[in-house]
Amino acid sequence: MSKQDLSKVLGRAMLDKEFAASLRKDPAAAAKSMRARLTAQELSAVKDISLTQFKSVSDVLRNKLGEAAFFDQQQVQQQARMD
Repeated sequence: MSKQDLSKVLGRAMLDKEFAASLRKDPAAAAKSMRARLTAQELSAVKDISLTQFKSVSDVLRNKLGEAAFFDQQQVQQQARMD
């Protein structure tokens, strides 16, 4: 288990709704696309997080920290390619 990998996957899901959808559909493939290694328990847990929950957390952070605290979609996708 890598807390850093789990954080990276969850962070991306909060910023990228398309990634969040793929994480719900196939968490193992989504994590692998980021070269993240998640345990079976972590994969099961992230699959249980709804898209609405990801959006809610993202909205709260955006409201508290402002838009500048978030990457735009192009930056998220560019970072994913570099990972």
